[in-house]
Amino acid sequence: RVSVLSVAGEEVTTLSARPSWVLPEVLAAIQEQHALPLGARIQIFHGLSPLLAHTSFADIGVAEDSRLTLVVLPPRRVVTRSADNAKLWDASSGECLHT
Repeated sequence: RVSVLSVAGEEVTTLSARPSWVLPEVLAAIQEQHALPLGARIQIFHGLSPLLAHTSFADIGVAEDSRLTLVVLPPRRVVTRSADNAKLWDASSGECLHT
């Protein structure tokens, strides 16, 4: 079992994880137990080592009873303005969110 903690040190969830798990598997398991904000940018760390898309738990030293830190960042947004309107964009997808 691996504990997932917030930046404040509060336990978010625990996972029954395998050493071969990579970021997409970890995020899916967390999402099953704890709703993550839509569009949020998520980072997971074991100590100072980030879990990257193709980096496994074993690669960054995660073992039984390890503690991970879950960092949830707000989505990136961009505002544009012309003479007659303004628009709010999702910087990751390029989608116009509001006019």
